[in-house]
Amino acid sequence: MFMTFNNEDALTEKFIKSVTYHLVPGFRPTTIKVNKAPFLLSRVGYGFFTVEFDIEFQPWTKLPPLEGMQHELCFERKGLTQSVMLEVNEDEDLTRTQNVKLAKELSD
Repeated sequence: MFMTFNNEDALTEKFIKSVTYHLVPGFRPTTIKVNKAPFLLSRVGYGFFTVEFDIEFQPWTKLPPLEGMQHELCFERKGLTQSVMLEVNEDEDLTRTQNVKLAKELSD
């Protein structure tokens, strides 16, 4: 599982500080915080289950964390995908204008 903006690590790290994954009890440890893009977490498993995760944004964005996000992790038929879209309208000073809007888009 990973999180990226257009497969560009520098762009991803510009906006996201960390991603914390909360795995089902069969995995140890069950909570893992990743601080480097693409925020990749790799484990061996089977079947499908829901992984919860929290996204912490870089301080300059002044965005609150997105907590309790969910992704259905599926190891069958090449898996499932989920997209979370962060829409940012930047002008000269994003921190001054606070012109930031979050949207969530899910796809199979």
